[in-house]
Amino acid sequence: MSWLQRDKKGLKNQPRLARKEIPDGLWMKCPSCGEILFRQELEKSLWVCSHCQNHFRVGAEVYLGFMLDEGSFRETHVGLTSLDPLEFKVGGEAYADKLKEAQARSGLDDAVVTGVGSVGGHAVTVAVMDFRFMGGSMGSVVGEKIARAIGDSLASGRPLIIVSQSGGARMQESILSLMQMAKTSALLGRLREKRIPFISILTHPTTGGVTASFAMLGDL
Repeated sequence: MSWLQRDKKGLKNQPRLARKEIPDGLWMKCPSCGEILFRQELEKSLWVCSHCQNHFRVGAEVYLGFMLDEGSFRETHVGLTSLDPLEFKVGGEAYADKLKEAQARSGLDDAVVTGVGSVGGHAVTVAVMDFRFMGGSMGSVVGEKIARAIGDSLASGRPLIIVSQSGGARMQESILSLMQMAKTSALLGRLREKRIPFISILTHPTTGGVTASFAMLGDL
């Protein structure tokens, strides 16, 4: 009998090991240094890379978790969405379609989340922008929600905190977007007259019309 055909005593076929499934999002790559980071450790370090100290860009819900007392946040002015009165199109793509895509992708109505909460037991009004929604651009809804948040502080006397994260005014809304700069700035003037504190937090990026209006008008 050929040695290729003889029985091999004591040798048994071993079952193939099942491939271990790694949950999506368990590891993240730092966009600055390329290091692969364990997500839980990244969250503990407040989304700062332990190798190069790069600050990850995070969404509105993360900033709210950073700032506010646990369980204190209550969202306000929900359900406001932009219209398309100019019927704006770029390269054949309608602005209305881009809005729907951004809403589906981010889970947000628009590029800012407003609400009330507390910091160390002190009641505050908050507005947090989110770059995931069309680059955090300021259109009529963003301007209106920030204006309403300022109004909430005026009515209640609560300090106002705005976290800016924006590429600037939303070009698809043209003059309607630019009008939000004057509207929000004027209301902040009334807040200052009442001596109600306004804390403006600038994150990466904060540029354009947002920089030229409310983002640079903070008391701190």
